[in-house]
Amino acid sequence: MAEQGLVAEAESLFNYLNEKHAQGVEIDRTRGVWVSIGFKELEPYFQALLSSASTSAANANGAGSVDIVSDAASIITSTSILNPEQLSNLKQSCLSSIKSATRHYYRQQIRWIRGRLWNALTDAHATRQLYVIDSTDACSNPSAWQSAVREPAERVVESFLSRGVAECPDPRELSEAAKRVFETQLQSSVAAGAVEGEERARQRTVFKCSTCDFLDIIGSF
Repeated sequence: MAEQGLVAEAESLFNYLNEKHAQGVEIDRTRGVWVSIGFKELEPYFQALLSSASTSAANANGAGSVDIVSDAASIITSTSILNPEQLSNLKQSCLSSIKSATRHYYRQQIRWIRGRLWNALTDAHATRQLYVIDSTDACSNPSAWQSAVREPAERVVESFLSRGVAECPDPRELSEAAKRVFETQLQSSVAAGAVEGEERARQRTVFKCSTCDFLDIIGSF
């Protein structure tokens, strides 16, 4: 992602933020793109670049050192100017932070999918409308992206747009990983349903009318 535009995009946001700050415009950084993964992790690197560039320009003009202060989360001043090697190390550290944040977000999403989303789809009898795309090989081999990610995704979308939900492919047929995920989830759902059914059965009480022999079951269903 870094090589395909992530750093450049985050830098454009940083420049926009500084322009607005110079104009006296306050930006709400508690929501939206400002709190998304990418910008906030790279911001210390951009601050260091700005500080280094400003100080170099000031020294070249004989103006002495200049402090760079903004409303950014990490403030870099002329007292902490970094050399090229330090800048490179800082950039790699920021990229590592992005990877760590992405892994954390991934784990959160998996828990949400396995919990709330899957349960909601099960209640709506719509588990066939959830598709798993396996990008494992594509992460280490970019050439595998086409066959492992793009083509299966396009197949599902094209089927949906042209023929509707009923004609979409079986989610388990997209890959072996998808098949494993669905089998695991289905087994978990069946087991959970069995336990819940047993618990409800224990909570029911059966009464028999002595006059008409009518059975009355009281309890939750």
